[in-house]
Amino acid sequence: MAACLQLLQAQVQHSKLKIDYLRRREEREEKESSVRQELERRRFEREQTERENNKESGMKQRVQLAMELMGNPVVDASVRQAAVDYLKKLLATD
Repeated sequence: MAACLQLLQAQVQHSKLKIDYLRRREEREEKESSVRQELERRRFEREQTERENNKESGMKQRVQLAMELMGNPVVDASVRQAAVDYLKKLLATD
């Protein structure tokens, strides 16, 4: 009888340790998951900012080119008119 009681106590102790181990593992995995999510969010925001900056940079280059074309007397009048139309369209959308 004492042996059975000792076996049950050992099983209970083992189960308690296993539950404690699983709880700590779950907490660790939750922390790791939240860190990964935060890193992913930061990466997404950084990439979005880079895309916006690239878009603005590209637009500035196109505006600069249009202005240069308008001021160049050697350029054909239809090209200058296209540059003017582009700038008008750009200003109308802003």
